[in-house]
Amino acid sequence: TKHIGFRIKTVGADLSNIVANVRIQDKTAPVVTGISANVSRIYTSGERLYVAVHFNEPVTGNVSGASVSIGSLSFSFNYACGLNTNTLVFYSDLTTTAASGITGTVKVTGINGTITDACGNAASVSSISANNSVPNFRMYPTYAVSLNPNGGTIIDGNFGRYTYSVGATLPTNIEKLGHNFEGWFASESLTGSPVAEIYPTDMGNKTFYAKWSPKNFKVTLVGNGAELS
Repeated sequence: TKHIGFRIKTVGADLSNIVANVRIQDKTAPVVTGISANVSRIYTSGERLYVAVHFNEPVTGNVSGASVSIGSLSFSFNYACGLNTNTLVFYSDLTTTAASGITGTVKVTGINGTITDACGNAASVSSISANNSVPNFRMYPTYAVSLNPNGGTIIDGNFGRYTYSVGATLPTNIEKLGHNFEGWFASESLTGSPVAEIYPTDMGNKTFYAKWSPKNFKVTLVGNGAELS
C-alpha cells in the first residue's frame, strides 16, 4: 500500500490548511525478470545445481519447488531460500549415467506454490516464459578408476574417478625400490601398449596395472691382493 500526503490550501478561513491523505492501492503483480545459474564449468553426475529466479520486486508466499527443464529433460527442483527478497533460489542434485549426459539450456517452466508482493498481488508463476533461460549447461557421468601399482607406491596424482568428456592423465610419479617404472597397462598380463591417459571420449570403469623392470647394478669385486675365482 502506498500513502501520499499533500496539503490543499483554499480561500477562506474555515477551509484553509486542510491536510488530505490519499491512499493509493498498488495493484500491479510481481513479474519474473530472468533466471540465473552457474554454467561456466562442467558438472559431474551427483553435483547440486542451483537456479535463481529473479523478480522485479520483493516477493513472499508459500513455495515448495520449481519445474526446470534442461535440454529435452525435465526435473523437479526444491526450494532453497529467498522469500521476502527479489530472488528465489531452487536446487537439485542431478545425476546421469548416459554418455550424452545432461546438456542444454536451463529453463524454469513454473514455480510450485503461491507468490505475492507486499500488497498481496499474486504473481503468475505456474507457467514462466521460455525467454527466461540460461544456455550451455553441461553435466556428464563419472566412472571408477582403479590403479594397481603392483608393489609400487604412487607418490602423487592418484585418483579414483574420471568424467566423460573430460578424461584424466595417469600418474607418472610412482616408484618401487630397485625397479624402473615402465608405464600403466590395461591388461593384468601387462601386454599391449602402455596407457598414459583416459581420453574424453572413453567410457566405463577402468583398471590399470603398473609394469616394472628391475634396475641393473654394476658390481665390482676388489680382492685387495687375494685371488678371485
